[in-house]
Amino acid sequence: MKTFVGPKLKPWQKAVTDILCADDSKGLTVCVKAPRQRGKSYVSMGLLLWFGLNRKNSTSAMVSPTLGQARKVFKDIVKAASKAIKRKNETLLEIEFINGSTVFFKSAEQRDNLRGYTVDGILIIDEASFIPDTILELVLPWKQVSNCPMLVVSTPRTRDGFFYHYFQDGLLPNTGIKTIDWNDFDTSEMISPELMAQYRKILTRNQFKSEIEGEFLDGDGLVFTNIRLSAIAVPYNGQNNYKGLYGGVDFGAGGGGDSDWTCLTLFDETGQMVYLDYFNDLGTFQTVERLLRDLEPFKHNLKYINMENNSIGNPLIDLILKTANERGDYKLASVVHRWTTSNTSKNKLVNQLQVGLEQGQTKILNDSMLINQLSSFEATYNVKTQTVSYEGACGTHDDLCMATMMAWDAYYNHCLSTGVYSLGKSTQIKH
Repeated sequence: MKTFVGPKLKPWQKAVTDILCADDSKGLTVCVKAPRQRGKSYVSMGLLLWFGLNRKNSTSAMVSPTLGQARKVFKDIVKAASKAIKRKNETLLEIEFINGSTVFFKSAEQRDNLRGYTVDGILIIDEASFIPDTILELVLPWKQVSNCPMLVVSTPRTRDGFFYHYFQDGLLPNTGIKTIDWNDFDTSEMISPELMAQYRKILTRNQFKSEIEGEFLDGDGLVFTNIRLSAIAVPYNGQNNYKGLYGGVDFGAGGGGDSDWTCLTLFDETGQMVYLDYFNDLGTFQTVERLLRDLEPFKHNLKYINMENNSIGNPLIDLILKTANERGDYKLASVVHRWTTSNTSKNKLVNQLQVGLEQGQTKILNDSMLINQLSSFEATYNVKTQTVSYEGACGTHDDLCMATMMAWDAYYNHCLSTGVYSLGKSTQIKH
């Protein structure tokens, strides 16, 4: 049996490599729950190198939440094994070793472009709790022919999603999954008491429990709760009976890959999300056409739309309104409002949607990317400035979050606050 060769591993790291590098690892899935800064990226990189150098002509792969994370591991491997590399492609993030084996790196953001690959070395799903279930469905067929081993590793997040279910299944016998919880080991040497105390000061309670203590959260998000219970809205089905629609648009640059997303969301007069569209692979004029096409069926029902005007947003809004006006849609200019995102205005958006979800004022569409972004949204406290900032956890995007929060702001302040409607019932809400 070939064994893992490299710098000395910590006991919790060795527990993973001993299983996956064994001769009988074929078909096995190892699920590792790991607090941050305990060396899970190091183990993943080591396994990719081991399979690449010991399994001639094999193909291994790693899938990360973002392309930036995938690129970092790619660069680390190139640096660590330069003498064993025959060629590398920094655009496609592919490495070919001198023995004919290859390793490639992908991100969950590439979505449908993940189809059609084959892996017979090892498949690694990195930070799996930040990857939607729908992405796993695209990736699992890669190992179908070879039945190669798979490592699913992550900092824990919530008690749902494929990572949590793999973790639970791996605690049972004869499931083909082996769970390794790094909390079962003494990893205190990796994080000093002083650093632990600092983390307690700067992280939210949920962040500390998830990232530092390595425990699953009881709720379904780091900032937003009641997400999955709210994901029961009925999407637009071509029957336009809405009395009013309230929207939000967040603009992305349109570069594809790991670029930001352009997203449109619409809530109806009852606080239910009825429409969602997002894309990141269109140029300026295509983006304008796509959004105008999205809004066309609803143009007589639109009451208020927040469009983010930071950066590229302002000229895009100008072009949208100019094009609509040229086509005779003069109403759009009266319902589009430019939203400037700042730390203060973003905090307002977060607080409003928190209340909406927690109190059952809103329902959202059951879209995996939307749910994943809302679940991954986290708060960070800055000790120096004593301010809280919000962003997607683990480098994930928050574009769908932003569009949803802006749309909810439009509804919350221009429909709900007027006492006209609330979840289909007439209300008299005072503010």
